[in-house]
Amino acid sequence: MMKKVFCALLLSLLVMPYLNSSVAAEDKTFKEPVTGMEFVWIPGGCYEMGCGKWTDNCDDDEYPVHEVCIDGFWMGRYEVTVAQYLKFVKEKNAYQPEWLEEIKGESLKVANDEYYTELGDALTGENHPVVGIAWEDAVEFAKWLSKRSGKRFRLPTEAEWEYVCRNGGKKEKYTWGNGDPVINGKKAANIPDETAGKKHHDWKIWKGYDDGYVYTAPVGSFAPNELGVYDIIGNVWEWIQEGYSSDAYKQHSRKNPVNKDPGVSRVVRGGSWYYKPWGLRCSNRSYFSPDMGSNAIGFRLVMTE
Repeated sequence: MMKKVFCALLLSLLVMPYLNSSVAAEDKTFKEPVTGMEFVWIPGGCYEMGCGKWTDNCDDDEYPVHEVCIDGFWMGRYEVTVAQYLKFVKEKNAYQPEWLEEIKGESLKVANDEYYTELGDALTGENHPVVGIAWEDAVEFAKWLSKRSGKRFRLPTEAEWEYVCRNGGKKEKYTWGNGDPVINGKKAANIPDETAGKKHHDWKIWKGYDDGYVYTAPVGSFAPNELGVYDIIGNVWEWIQEGYSSDAYKQHSRKNPVNKDPGVSRVVRGGSWYYKPWGLRCSNRSYFSPDMGSNAIGFRLVMTE
């Protein structure tokens, strides 16, 4: 009997460090020193990507459902902010947002373009997600940060992004599950809501939900998803690494898939502060020209080294 107890105790002592290590690995964070950008570790895994039985109202480019496996990586906890992006602009003296006309000292002169100025303080607020950024600019920002920090940064792939949105590939429609945008009793996203509907009467809104913002919200204003990532749905569309093609899923490899077709356009994911509620699904895909900026498109980065 004593031998059995001793063996059980010895086994628990041997296993415990591995259990603790596993939990710690899922909780790892990293703060990049140049911009102060925060990253959270995403453990790798396999999941069924695309439009499955767990969602609905899908477009043809979300098929077929297919299993993909991705390696672990670091995902930006938040979307890149105005303050973080302007560090890059000041240093490179190029790749400025479409709305920025001039920087004098610490003050910004905004171009007189109603498409951007309608956002008001949300356009230039330091902790708001930066908008008016073309895919090409986001890529240059990642290259600049890689060179400055000695780490490797890039835009996420579609497979990585959807895996994070679905909390490690769970069969769920939204990042908050299948119901209203609420996580643990807290509001989960900045999306077209009752506040927005009062200002823009023709918008399609999520009825009964009020996040308090018409346009962008400061990053991290709402509850994170299960992986500790904020604003993966709503706030702004996010540029993805890959070119868009409607049949990309038919070409995907199983391991770390990347669409090899450069296409004419680049993928965006996640919807935004104005995008219709049905498009806030994690599987939804859209696309824009890589040289185009928008008042509802921003980006977040992945760190791989």
